[in-house]
Amino acid sequence: MDNEKGIIAKRSLDHLAGFYNSNYGAFQELKEALGIDLWFTDHFRAYFICRNRLYRSNYDGDQGVHYGSTLNRVKKIIKELYVLLRGVRGSTKVSCDHLIISNARDENAYGNRRFHGLDFPTLHNRPLFDLKNPSENNYALKRHEVYSDALLLAYLLSTSFIKDSIRFFSQFKQIENKLEVTGDTEPHRYLKEHFIQQKTFFFLMYIKFRAFELFFKRSNIGSILLSDENSPQQRVIQCAAFSRGVKIYAFQHGNIHDLHPAYIYKQYIHRPQLPTITFTWGTYFTNLLVNKGGYNQSQVITLGRLLPFVPKKQDARLKKLTGFLLYASQPQRDQELRYQTVRDIMDVLKKIGYEKKLVIRPHPKEKNDSIYFKASTETGFDNFLIDRTTDLQTHFELCDILLVAFSTVGTEFISQMKPMIVFDYNRQDLMGWVHNKVGIPVYEKADLEKILRKNSLTVDKSINESYIQNFYLTDKSTISNLKESIGAN
Repeated sequence: MDNEKGIIAKRSLDHLAGFYNSNYGAFQELKEALGIDLWFTDHFRAYFICRNRLYRSNYDGDQGVHYGSTLNRVKKIIKELYVLLRGVRGSTKVSCDHLIISNARDENAYGNRRFHGLDFPTLHNRPLFDLKNPSENNYALKRHEVYSDALLLAYLLSTSFIKDSIRFFSQFKQIENKLEVTGDTEPHRYLKEHFIQQKTFFFLMYIKFRAFELFFKRSNIGSILLSDENSPQQRVIQCAAFSRGVKIYAFQHGNIHDLHPAYIYKQYIHRPQLPTITFTWGTYFTNLLVNKGGYNQSQVITLGRLLPFVPKKQDARLKKLTGFLLYASQPQRDQELRYQTVRDIMDVLKKIGYEKKLVIRPHPKEKNDSIYFKASTETGFDNFLIDRTTDLQTHFELCDILLVAFSTVGTEFISQMKPMIVFDYNRQDLMGWVHNKVGIPVYEKADLEKILRKNSLTVDKSINESYIQNFYLTDKSTISNLKESIGAN
């Protein structure tokens, strides 16, 4: 079953490319009319919808996305308009050689954590209808001279907005009638249905694209630097910059694997607009993007990671501990598998009477802790704590062992030269940690019990060091190498 899930994941990427390729003419006509290929703004989500539909053909799994009520939608629109109107005093022009496009999720009180150490001007990009962190947004609006709300508001108040809106809905109606279902009929059918259902989403992405096109037309900017470049609300900026001849420098912001829908496009006969240069963490990722991602060799440079700045913090409860097990959790599409992992960990720790505490580090997007308490109740295991306070580096320094599935946290941990246990129930080894012998695999619950019953777990430092060279270069010279690559010295 696990191997079959891996096959389904691969088939899902093939279905996306197959549907697009069979309708290439229609998508190209839409792109020529609007200036942007809308298909690729939704690529990540379309992949997971396709994959989950195929999963449900074989398994009783994910039940799909549940949307809020009409009242909740109206509330969101009102809140969005309120936040947007605060941009009325913002600047809509800037002149500089290099401009950082700051993803809102990368912002904190110390600036942009991903581009810490670079002194280039910054434009704050607040995603539309992403109102989960209003305090961060308020701070950013006060701090940044130029931000996306001001650009979008200026565009909405222009006559171009009305003309563009008419053009969009006219062209979208045409492609609705032109899209055909061929080949793998069932997956292509619901990919067509999904594309048409996303009309409102595509319209929002289109108007943001046009707003940034106007911005780049009015501003004298040589290049932009951005992370998470293939997420929808960063991609539209990338496309707008490209349309105005602005160079685009993108930075790897997480682990990349050969089933990553934000990076793998080789199956397409016409690939999306890719950055002028994508900087990777190591040679493995450079080769992966060229060999399987559809990138040209000239579009990828191995740079290493720009280490984010994170202030030191420590939960007071950790001061009483002498080492602990650290479980770095993360959101997963397969909620059943996510819960199974947590339950198995607690069940094994209870069974073997493991003395040291389990410290759970939820992903920042995870707000609901109910699965941990549910697993605790079912297993009778209560020797754990949930820690959202301690910074990642401190967690690394204090823990004895890391438990992880496929989070980027695992790659960052390898330089600690401590044991890392990898939950790979689907036997996909997405991060390559098992293949490269830097992670101890757990394919089923019994494996975890065997591992933890050992008196000691050892790490071959030479293997970890070799991995770092290939996958996770970090060095004080990274910033100077970056500036040399983009001609910013």
